[in-house]
Amino acid sequence: MNENVNYLSPVAAASVEERSQFIWKCYAHVVGAIVAFAGIEAYLIQSGIAERIAQPMLSNWLLVLGAFMLAGWGASHVAHRLESKQAQYAAFAFFIVVEALIFSPLLYLAYTYQPGVIDSAAGVTILGCIGLVAVAG
Repeated sequence: MNENVNYLSPVAAASVEERSQFIWKCYAHVVGAIVAFAGIEAYLIQSGIAERIAQPMLSNWLLVLGAFMLAGWGASHVAHRLESKQAQYAAFAFFIVVEALIFSPLLYLAYTYQPGVIDSAAGVTILGCIGLVAVAG
């Protein structure tokens, strides 16, 4: 079991400094996940893999929805069961890759039919992250 995790008290009961560190770590993980997701998606689209993945997935949206639900459930299940930080990070990285694969048909369509919309969405996401970090800091 992790010795540095206190399961008996919520973060709200921690000191101001501990809460601030917790929030910064959370946002660092979120920003890292967004950057990794964007990098994977850029690779999938530029390499043509997204187009090949999109063909079977676009004809069966229930498959995409089911994959999204299973990935979310699996990530939550694994995150609550693993005790090692390395295993938790590996599961988090795997979840990011799976989500990138699941979102590839949608982003491929957006890239194909509205090429500038992904750039606009990325800009809004970056501004949102900056705003959240500024408010939390």
